[in-house]
Amino acid sequence: MPGSHPPQVQVHPGQRFTVLVAGNRNGTQVTRAFPVPKPTNSVLVITDVHGQTVRYQARTRGTVRLKVRSQYCPSNPKVSTCSVLAVSVR
Repeated sequence: MPGSHPPQVQVHPGQRFTVLVAGNRNGTQVTRAFPVPKPTNSVLVITDVHGQTVRYQARTRGTVRLKVRSQYCPSNPKVSTCSVLAVSVR
């Protein structure tokens, strides 16, 4: 998650999209290496989480950021919150 500006995407109200969270492989098992990115407001909702795959749906027009709380966020070497994706719903 280097840099101060997260990637940006644009979707339409009602549209669904998927984010694949980086994972760690342990034999045949793969687990998420980072927490599930959570929306900062109700413009977007999480509809499903399965393994590394997180599904979202845009509810209404607006902007939202997906954030995680992780030790790898650049603002604090301990644990802090950072944006991993900026979503514009138009």
